[in-house]
Order: sequence, then C-alpha cells, then structure tokens
Amino acid sequence: MRGLKIAAIIAGAIVILVIGGVVIYRIAVEEGGPAFEKAFNDSFLENCLTSARQAAASSGKSGPEIDATIQRRCTCALEVVKPLPVSDKVLLGRSEEKQREVLAEVQKRCQ
Repeated sequence: MRGLKIAAIIAGAIVILVIGGVVIYRIAVEEGGPAFEKAFNDSFLENCLTSARQAAASSGKSGPEIDATIQRRCTCALEVVKPLPVSDKVLLGRSEEKQREVLAEVQKRCQ
C-alpha cells in the first residue's frame, strides 16, 4: 500500500513534468548546463510536493507528520533524478519506459 502511494505521488510529479516538458526542453536546448539543471530540479521538486500534497488532501490526510513525509520522499525522488544526464531528464517527460525506470528506483530508495 505504501509503495502504491509513493508511486502515485511520483507519477503525478512526472505527469506534471510532461506538461512542462516543452519549456524544460527549450531551456536545455537554448541554455543547457547549470541553468537547465536548476530549472529542472526546482520544477521537479515543486511539482512533486504539489502533487503529493494534493493526493494527501484528497485522501483526508494532513498535518505536520504527513508534510514531513512528503518533503522527505520528494527530496529523495529528486536525488534519484538529479544525476541523470540531460537527455534522460528530457526523456522523462516523454518516455513511459524512462518514467517506469525512474519510478522503480524511487520506490526502491525512497521508502
């Protein structure tokens, strides 16, 4: 059950990244380097937190303990995607296969 909740949270963040994929791709192509990395990391964490908080609220869960858990898991998920090369980060918003790979790693590391 816990793994399914994490999967839903991270899947939500990934779906939101798909929506912002064009913007992120433009940053990667036009600016690349540190600007892309910062934009990607900030966007990923913000989207993960937003998605997780919405999922928790819709299931009637709230409070400091839930928020701390969400923060910890989203930060962990970011640590999973941070070392990915730019090409994989761009693929993350477009490739279900890459999303499954990342999600499996997040589930393994972010319990």
